[in-house]
Amino acid sequence: MKFFIFELKKTVFSRRFSYTLLVLFIFILGLYLRNVAFQDLVVEEQERQVTLYTQEAQSHLRVLTKAPETEAITEQIKYLANALNMLYEWKPLIKSEDWQARLQAENAFISAIIPYKEVGGEFSLLTTDLNRTLVWNEHLLSQGIEPKSENYSITLPNFMKQITDLYVNFGAIILLLLIIGDMLTMEFENGSIRLLYTQPLKKSSIIHVKWASAAVFYIIITACLYVFTWLLGYIGGKSGTFLYPVMVETKENISFITIAQYVQWSLLSTTSIILFVISLCLLLSLIFKNSIITLLSTVLILIGGYFGMQALPLIKNSWFDPFQSVLAGISIQQVGSEWYYGIPIIILLAIILYWLSIVKINRTSGS
Repeated sequence: MKFFIFELKKTVFSRRFSYTLLVLFIFILGLYLRNVAFQDLVVEEQERQVTLYTQEAQSHLRVLTKAPETEAITEQIKYLANALNMLYEWKPLIKSEDWQARLQAENAFISAIIPYKEVGGEFSLLTTDLNRTLVWNEHLLSQGIEPKSENYSITLPNFMKQITDLYVNFGAIILLLLIIGDMLTMEFENGSIRLLYTQPLKKSSIIHVKWASAAVFYIIITACLYVFTWLLGYIGGKSGTFLYPVMVETKENISFITIAQYVQWSLLSTTSIILFVISLCLLLSLIFKNSIITLLSTVLILIGGYFGMQALPLIKNSWFDPFQSVLAGISIQQVGSEWYYGIPIIILLAIILYWLSIVKINRTSGS
């Protein structure tokens, strides 16, 4: 227990840990202030997009009216003229507080432009994107939830989702490795491992304490991140709702989960990969006894494992894919309620690596 407390104090009171938390807080605050500054620009960008769509529709309509009259051309003119009228109705609503009318106007435009494209008409918007937007808008309308900017929201749940995206998609792993990546290797590099071996404790206790300390640091970092994010969003932002939808898109269909579910599931997925990373890092530390090589090897294994599994259609996002939680947020938005499929095998691998670390240190000399 004394060794565990000593290990915690050594890292918690280190400059690296303090600077990491400080940089984390500054980044969250900077991201929030950026979102505040971009509120007006979000509306301006929507207006600009509608203007561009209008200009494109007008241009295509002029070309079609000059083309030789055929049945196909007549149909295209009819649908495009209808879509153009919908654009004229949509634009004045961009700044309106009546968000239902705004979404309905956008849906009316989409419902007009899709058949135009189906009869051979040209337009820059992809049909898949149009269908996705249509489903998204209809879901928001049915739930009575006002749409928020995905990248620039100051509403608490949406801002927390934005922070979660950054954290669970490799961010947590990077932060943890910055703090504990050399937790064991530095004992070899500065020779303090010899002192540990002379203490009245088993060699395996070193692995137990290092692993437990790393897990505690992960909990501390995660707690600090979400407490600060919540305080920032609660004090300076808008309330919003954690029932706000997150789209889950598979090859078969489009479904929705809530931000509350997304945050919970992604944190559980990330925690499972973190346990694996801690065990992997300890084992590699015992093998290489060098901080840089250990960190590079850990990152390469994670990246190679993730993209290697993605290249195997029958394996990725399945019970046999242990690396899908490396990018937990992206994975959840692809599989939805099947987010937990890779957790049992990654936990099993973490246990195996942990056991191998104990075996390795029991056979390792202090040199």
